Amino acid sequence: MKTSWKRSVSYSLKKLITSVVFFFLWRALRSLYTMDSRIREEMDSWPQNFTLHMQAGLGGPHLTIGMTPSGPVRLSGWETAQVHIRFKTLDSAFKLVTGQLGVEQAYAEHRFSLSGDIAPTMSFVRCVDIAEAYLFPAFITHRILRAIPSKERSSLAVYRCVLFGF
Repeated sequence: MKTSWKRSVSYSLKKLITSVVFFFLWRALRSLYTMDSRIREEMDSWPQNFTLHMQAGLGGPHLTIGMTPSGPVRLSGWETAQVHIRFKTLDSAFKLVTGQLGVEQAYAEHRFSLSGDIAPTMSFVRCVDIAEAYLFPAFITHRILRAIPSKERSSLAVYRCVLFGF
């Protein structure tokens, strides 16, 4: 069966946007690891050589984060990850990464599956919540987060590090 060009373009755009947001989420987490004590504390609590893999739909964009003694690193392989977060559809991941849906709501609506240890996964979710507070404007964070975490640095400093590196 042939799909319409509108559906094909829509899918490709969602895939591209999700991939770009995963890239910037990684850059934000890496930057905030050095700038925000709460994220450093959360990530340092992860086991050594811990790996978390997050994927948007079957064959969609993915992000793999590993923890080393020197801090978090982005990995290309995901087969040996201890935790796998798989969004059931690309649409669900797209809604989450664009701020249309919060993590708690996505969990309540069974939009993703989790395999692995839940403790470091909850720590990862706390890190993502803090990163969202820095990256999203207030009107979005009020809608997707129950409690908005305070900021230890200005959002502009975080944006500078995310866009241009350290």
